[in-house]
This record gives sequence, structure tokens and C-alpha cells, in this order.
Amino acid sequence: MNGRLQLWSDLMPLVTQHAPTAYGYHASRAVLLATASWAAYAHNAMLQTLLDLGCGTGALAGAVADRFEYLGVDIQPWLIDHARRTYPDSRFETGDLLHHRVGRRFDLVACLGNTLAYLHEPDELAAACSTF
Repeated sequence: MNGRLQLWSDLMPLVTQHAPTAYGYHASRAVLLATASWAAYAHNAMLQTLLDLGCGTGALAGAVADRFEYLGVDIQPWLIDHARRTYPDSRFETGDLLHHRVGRRFDLVACLGNTLAYLHEPDELAAACSTF
């Protein structure tokens, strides 16, 4: 089995059993399944670092942190606390996309869910892109 298919096989049970919650709704399993497929491709491409903007409860960390050096960032401290408790081997920071700077580059940047929907002006989007 090639590396991509093996990673998919490893991730599939975790993703299908995981039902993360944040902001009072269940994250879409379809999004997590698509993310797992994308992560399998990225891992096969030998990419090593992953920045998860708007990480919420850290669901993506649960799916891919063993394959990538992972950093999750979210504006909600209570979500970061939950993510740290749930995924203690992953790294999380509290911060907003307009002002928080991680101070390094990443091979991959994920911004799942509706995180970018909170940015309404072009200068806000530009500021958020400066995070990574």
C-alpha cells in the first residue's frame, strides 16, 4: 500500500468516530473526511508543518498531529483550553487572526469552518494572511 493510502487507512477510523463540538454545533464529518484525504496527500508530498487557523476544539489535531508538526490558533480561550486537554501532545495558542503572529512559516495552512467569514474588509484579510 502506498504512503497516501496507508495514511488514509490510519485516519479513517479516527475521523469517522470523532464528533467534535464547538460553538454549539457538530463539526461536519464530511469536512473532516475531506481534510483527512487532503492530509494524506500532503503527508505523501513530504510536507511537515501544519498551521490550523481557527482551530476551535482542535479536531484537526486529532486527525493529523501525529503526521505533522501542528500548531492550532483560535481566538476563544475556552476552546484552546479544551483542545489542550483533548490533544495534550499538540501545540495550541490563543490569538486572533488580525494581530497574532506565530513567528515562523508553515508548509500547510488550514482554515476550516467559518473563520474567514468574520473578516469583512480587504485589510482584515491581508492582516490575517500576515499571521502565516
